[in-house]
Amino acid sequence: MVHAQVLRDILGQAVRAGHLVVSTASPDYHALHTLSFRPHGGIRDDVYRCGRRPEVYSHDFGAAGLPG
Repeated sequence: MVHAQVLRDILGQAVRAGHLVVSTASPDYHALHTLSFRPHGGIRDDVYRCGRRPEVYSHDFGAAGLPG
């Protein structure tokens, strides 16, 4: 529940700003590509010290890039 609220808030702020770049090591958020986020690959270092390398995604929130 809290994760969904955080993601909803982040996405709301990003849409108003017109862009968002996400770096996450959480497998739950690696599914961002289903929301039309573009994957840019992994980061070499485990910056979150959780045993998983973060992946980087971005979205420009243009009308053509938003899912139906």
